[in-house]
Amino acid sequence: MATENLDPTFDTHLDESNPTTNYKTITTIITGYQPKSTSDYNFLIAFDLSSKLNITSAILNLYITSSSIFATSGGFYISRCNASGVTEDATWNTKNGSDAWSSVGGDFITDDQLTVSTLPIADQYNEYD
Repeated sequence: MATENLDPTFDTHLDESNPTTNYKTITTIITGYQPKSTSDYNFLIAFDLSSKLNITSAILNLYITSSSIFATSGGFYISRCNASGVTEDATWNTKNGSDAWSSVGGDFITDDQLTVSTLPIADQYNEYD
Protein backbone atom coordinates (compact mmCIF):
# COMPACT_ATOMS: atom_id res chain seq x y z
CA MET A 1 0.00 0.00 0.00
CA ALA A 2 1.40 3.37 -1.01
CA THR A 3 1.75 6.12 1.56
CA GLU A 4 1.56 9.80 0.70
CA ASN A 5 1.97 12.87 2.88
CA LEU A 6 -0.28 15.80 2.05
CA ASP A 7 0.06 19.39 3.18
CA PRO A 8 -3.19 21.29 3.73
CA THR A 9 -4.35 23.62 0.98
CA PHE A 10 -5.60 25.98 3.72
CA ASP A 11 -6.54 26.16 7.37
CA THR A 12 -8.44 28.64 9.49
CA HIS A 13 -10.48 28.75 12.66
CA LEU A 14 -14.04 29.93 13.17
CA ASP A 15 -14.88 32.05 16.22
CA GLU A 16 -18.44 32.22 17.54
CA SER A 17 -17.78 35.51 19.37
CA ASN A 18 -16.44 37.13 16.16
CA PRO A 19 -18.75 35.53 13.58
CA THR A 20 -17.74 37.69 10.60
CA THR A 21 -13.98 37.64 11.22
CA ASN A 22 -11.70 35.49 9.08
CA TYR A 23 -8.51 34.05 10.57
CA LYS A 24 -6.69 32.68 7.49
CA THR A 25 -3.53 34.68 8.25
CA ILE A 26 -3.28 33.54 11.88
CA THR A 27 -0.64 30.83 12.37
CA THR A 28 -2.26 29.31 15.48
CA ILE A 29 -5.59 27.54 15.24
CA ILE A 30 -7.93 27.57 18.23
CA THR A 31 -10.55 24.91 18.81
CA GLY A 32 -12.96 23.99 21.57
CA TYR A 33 -14.85 26.08 24.09
CA GLN A 34 -13.21 29.09 25.73
CA PRO A 35 -14.81 29.65 29.16
CA LYS A 36 -13.29 33.14 29.53
CA SER A 37 -15.04 34.35 26.38
CA THR A 38 -17.95 31.86 26.56
CA SER A 39 -17.30 31.20 22.89
CA ASP A 40 -16.98 28.11 20.72
CA TYR A 41 -14.18 27.74 18.19
CA ASN A 42 -14.11 25.37 15.22
CA PHE A 43 -11.24 24.89 12.82
CA LEU A 44 -11.03 23.90 9.18
CA ILE A 45 -8.15 22.11 7.50
CA ALA A 46 -8.58 21.46 3.77
CA PHE A 47 -6.73 18.95 1.62
CA ASP A 48 -6.87 18.58 -2.17
CA LEU A 49 -7.98 14.98 -2.67
CA SER A 50 -9.15 15.42 -6.27
CA SER A 51 -6.39 13.21 -7.70
CA LYS A 52 -6.72 10.53 -5.01
CA LEU A 53 -8.72 7.59 -6.34
CA ASN A 54 -9.06 5.26 -3.35
CA ILE A 55 -8.21 6.37 0.16
CA THR A 56 -8.47 3.47 2.58
CA SER A 57 -7.12 5.17 5.69
CA ALA A 58 -5.75 8.49 6.84
CA ILE A 59 -3.74 9.84 9.75
CA LEU A 60 -3.86 13.48 10.80
CA ASN A 61 -0.86 14.87 12.66
CA LEU A 62 -1.52 18.09 14.57
CA TYR A 63 1.18 20.03 16.37
CA ILE A 64 -0.33 21.10 19.67
CA THR A 65 1.29 24.23 21.12
CA SER A 66 -0.93 24.47 24.20
CA SER A 67 -3.35 21.99 25.66
CA SER A 68 -4.77 24.29 28.35
CA ILE A 69 -8.09 24.70 26.54
CA PHE A 70 -8.60 20.93 26.44
CA ALA A 71 -8.53 20.74 30.23
CA THR A 72 -11.53 23.07 30.45
CA SER A 73 -13.41 22.16 27.26
CA GLY A 74 -13.42 18.39 27.66
CA GLY A 75 -11.73 17.74 24.32
CA PHE A 76 -12.62 18.23 20.70
CA TYR A 77 -14.02 16.44 17.65
CA ILE A 78 -12.53 15.75 14.24
CA SER A 79 -15.29 15.67 11.62
CA ARG A 80 -15.62 15.90 7.87
CA CYS A 81 -17.10 19.10 6.46
CA ASN A 82 -20.00 18.34 4.13
CA ALA A 83 -20.40 21.75 2.52
CA SER A 84 -19.22 22.53 -0.98
CA GLY A 85 -17.52 25.79 -1.85
CA VAL A 86 -15.66 26.17 1.46
CA THR A 87 -12.61 28.43 1.16
CA GLU A 88 -9.92 29.93 3.35
CA ASP A 89 -12.19 32.99 3.65
CA ALA A 90 -14.64 31.07 5.87
CA THR A 91 -16.01 32.65 9.05
CA TRP A 92 -18.37 31.40 11.78
CA ASN A 93 -21.28 32.67 9.64
CA THR A 94 -20.08 31.90 6.09
CA LYS A 95 -18.30 29.06 4.28
CA ASN A 96 -16.40 31.37 1.91
CA GLY A 97 -16.83 34.93 3.13
CA SER A 98 -20.23 35.41 1.50
CA ASP A 99 -22.36 32.22 1.37
CA ALA A 100 -23.92 31.14 4.67
CA TRP A 101 -23.33 27.74 6.25
CA SER A 102 -26.50 25.67 6.67
CA SER A 103 -25.67 25.77 10.39
CA VAL A 104 -23.57 28.61 11.84
CA GLY A 105 -20.12 27.44 12.86
CA GLY A 106 -19.83 25.06 9.89
CA ASP A 107 -21.56 22.08 8.30
CA PHE A 108 -20.00 18.89 9.62
CA ILE A 109 -20.80 15.19 9.38
CA THR A 110 -21.02 14.07 12.99
CA ASP A 111 -22.03 10.40 12.67
CA ASP A 112 -18.45 9.28 11.96
CA GLN A 113 -16.52 11.95 13.86
CA LEU A 114 -13.49 11.18 15.99
CA THR A 115 -13.90 12.28 19.61
CA VAL A 116 -10.65 13.36 21.25
CA SER A 117 -11.26 13.44 24.99
CA THR A 118 -7.75 12.76 26.28
CA LEU A 119 -5.47 15.69 26.93
CA PRO A 120 -3.11 16.13 23.93
CA ILE A 121 0.58 16.52 24.66
CA ALA A 122 1.75 20.11 24.13
CA ASP A 123 4.78 21.06 22.05
CA GLN A 124 4.74 17.97 19.88
CA TYR A 125 2.79 16.29 17.09
CA ASN A 126 -0.27 14.32 18.14
CA GLU A 127 -1.57 11.64 15.76
CA TYR A 128 -5.24 11.01 15.02
CA ASP A 129 -6.61 8.32 12.68
